[in-house]
Amino acid sequence: HDVYNTGRVGTVGVANVPDPTGPSPILSVFPQPFSAQTTIRYTLRPAPAASLRIYDPAGKLVRTLPVGAQEPETHSVVWDGTDDQGTRVGPGIYLCRFTAGTTTATRKLVKAE
Repeated sequence: HDVYNTGRVGTVGVANVPDPTGPSPILSVFPQPFSAQTTIRYTLRPAPAASLRIYDPAGKLVRTLPVGAQEPETHSVVWDGTDDQGTRVGPGIYLCRFTAGTTTATRKLVKAE
């Protein structure tokens, strides 16, 4: 599912609106739920900039994962369940948002104890 911002701070809505010029949605997040780490796979098509960010349910940015300049193909990034300061986050539901160009895809991550 692609994601759009509803205009309310910290609120994310879900829609199924494919963008044929943008990246494919994140292909998989495995394992789910996870305790120590999870692998996020995404397909990158040519885009001016890409980012991969983890948010808590309130919409607060928890972690920015490195994407950098990459070839247009499928890539994997591991999230070790820590925030940007290296502190382990608590169990709960998190949102992984992948953005490239004008396309955004979001997946739910479930962190267990």
